[in-house]
Amino acid sequence: MDFRKTYYVLPNLFTLSSVFCGFVSISLSASGQGGADLYQAALAICFGFFFDTADGRVARLTKTQTELGRDLDSLADLVTFGVAPGLLVYKWGLTSFGRWGMFVAGLFVCAGAMRLARFNVLSRQSWRCGLEDRSWSG
Repeated sequence: MDFRKTYYVLPNLFTLSSVFCGFVSISLSASGQGGADLYQAALAICFGFFFDTADGRVARLTKTQTELGRDLDSLADLVTFGVAPGLLVYKWGLTSFGRWGMFVAGLFVCAGAMRLARFNVLSRQSWRCGLEDRSWSG
């Protein structure tokens, strides 16, 4: 029995764990019962950062980098480091601004989505135009 094919699942499990952390953060932020929920939402984003860091390293260690993994990682980054922090910041300090606060938080999410889309398009070309930058994620 060849276990080599099962190695491809490992990095994707780490990526999906990052998505799950983003979802937990979004759920806690949306409930917004108080400061404790927002604190736990922020912790979920931090745990997502751990899983996001580990998925690439596991993929390189097991030599299982794939196109699916790269695209899944980008979607995970958008959820965990775009939507989750945007909603967290909105619930924490922008709700008093009404629709303007929603606009500012949404602008953050849109900027992250555009950056990830640009990175994905450029990474598929034969020439490179810079490195991936995660400074927007925190």
